[in-house]
Amino acid sequence: MKNSRLFQKLTIVILAILAGGLLLFSKKNTPTQKPNIIFISIDTLRADHLSCYGYARKTSPNIDKFTKDAVLFQSAITQAPETAPAHMSIFTSLTPAVHKILSYKETKLFRRLEEHIKTLPMILKENKYTTIGLHGEGNMSGKLGFDKGFDIYRGWGNIYTVDALKQKISDLHEILKDSAKKNKPLFIFLHHYICHDPYLRSPEQFNLHFLKERAEGLSANAGDAVWQNEDFAAVRKSFWKGVDLSNAAHRNHIIALYDGGIYYSDYVFAEVIKTLKEEGCYDNSIIILLSDHGEELYEHLDSLHWRLFIETLHVPLIVKFPHQKYAGITISNPVRTFDLMPTLFEFLNIKTNTPMQGISFMPLLTQKGNYQPIVVSYADSGINMDESVDESVRFIKNGFIYSNQTSHETREWLFDAKVDRGETNNL
Repeated sequence: MKNSRLFQKLTIVILAILAGGLLLFSKKNTPTQKPNIIFISIDTLRADHLSCYGYARKTSPNIDKFTKDAVLFQSAITQAPETAPAHMSIFTSLTPAVHKILSYKETKLFRRLEEHIKTLPMILKENKYTTIGLHGEGNMSGKLGFDKGFDIYRGWGNIYTVDALKQKISDLHEILKDSAKKNKPLFIFLHHYICHDPYLRSPEQFNLHFLKERAEGLSANAGDAVWQNEDFAAVRKSFWKGVDLSNAAHRNHIIALYDGGIYYSDYVFAEVIKTLKEEGCYDNSIIILLSDHGEELYEHLDSLHWRLFIETLHVPLIVKFPHQKYAGITISNPVRTFDLMPTLFEFLNIKTNTPMQGISFMPLLTQKGNYQPIVVSYADSGINMDESVDESVRFIKNGFIYSNQTSHETREWLFDAKVDRGETNNL
């Protein structure tokens, strides 16, 4: 009798242990929240200067490694060649002609995004995300409306030395730890200007990594122009003084410095990824790496970024989905950066009535549905404060690229995208 009662008690204890174990297993292995979204924007980064996009220089070893866990979009096109309109298109899934946000210009007033327009962080916040934006200031100012929907939106500060970066990475650790305590999904927007001119924003070992022959009289390191302590316009003027991009030596010098900025950006990216892994956030996160626009390096006889050519519009877009879903896939179809917002919403099953001009490119991954939009980009100089829009527009359709921007006295451009990837032969 005693043995029977003892057996019953042991059985109850064992079943309780098993039940508890199954409950614990279930809690650890069943997702209880939506994935974190880590959105990294490297300003002024053209796709064809990353080694994972075929560039001869090994500018991006860490990003190259990341692509093994992610989807690489070979032909992502931005909707504007300048920071503010390009980013606002990504944040609203509206074209620059509709959201009307301009980069700062000395001759123009700035406008704030109209209050009725909802942004990506606003909708994510409505869906219980904690939203944090750390940005490079300037044309990402909250005054333009980029702060809408963010719980925290502030300048990331100086990350242009290794020691300064360490402090920012430490801050990122704290943000991730705090989010884990709250058990809420996290949307982090990280943005910096390392690749932006003047190309002196990197520690010397990165900045000079590709500069084998310095052109006489040209700047080569931050000591030549301590840009972070001076007025940007003044430092930019000092940096470009004496530069003649028609001179091959000058052009090679400038390109080497630009590539050095990419090399340091790749290091910064690696530190962010390392942090995510150390905090246990990597696997269950959507990680997006992209740029707002590229940079012209004399391909069409000019510099910087304001015209509608491939070197200013073709940007990297690399997306890691939770638990490395779709890992290693390369998509060759042209995609638009302002389609990213509806794509995220489809993947996360977020419903919204917010008007969007973009459409999801998930059909390229799921093989279900259709994605064949006309790829359109606008020059922000075509958006005036009186609500009118001029004719500076470019679009891709049926393998041809057309734009009617005026440049060097040429008013119309037509390229065959199938055979002229560099857009050198105006038809």
